[in-house]
Amino acid sequence: MEEPHLLVLPVVLPPVYHSVDRTVDIDAYVSLDTNRYSVPEYLIGKVVMVHKYLTRVVVFFQNKQVADHQRIIGERNKKKTDPSHHKPLARKRAYQGACSEETLLLGHHEMLDAYIRGVKKRVYGRGVYRMRRLLNMQPLILMRHSWLRSSRRRNLACTTLPGWKGMILKQVAGDIFKLDDEDDDD
Repeated sequence: MEEPHLLVLPVVLPPVYHSVDRTVDIDAYVSLDTNRYSVPEYLIGKVVMVHKYLTRVVVFFQNKQVADHQRIIGERNKKKTDPSHHKPLARKRAYQGACSEETLLLGHHEMLDAYIRGVKKRVYGRGVYRMRRLLNMQPLILMRHSWLRSSRRRNLACTTLPGWKGMILKQVAGDIFKLDDEDDDD
């Protein structure tokens, strides 16, 4: 009576797999049998379904396949990484040419320009921090005057930032802080 309703079994059986749910870790990997398999970074913290086949590991998120790796068999604590899942960690230099601080400082005087070139040679990167410190020392005209004074005396110690500060502070000491000798009550 049931025979007309029975379906014929397929000639080939579908592959046997074990399905488990895993949470993607902070490094965008899922753990399976002490080994780790990469998944796309946007899945960090999400729960994915991992199908463990005899020779493959396939990862699904919301019924869509997001990763497929060769299964690691007979080894422990190994990683399988697909380069398309992770962005490179090394930053590429996005800047070309001079920074905005450098453009503000350059062109006022040839000696100041020489100092800026020296800063760029001595420090790693573009020397933006030191140039910002120079720009924060106000007024720029006073700094330029101090530079000219030091270049006339060939004072090489003033080519460093502390030397600059000292020269500027000596020059403006009487202008900013009015010190009267007659007011000493101590």
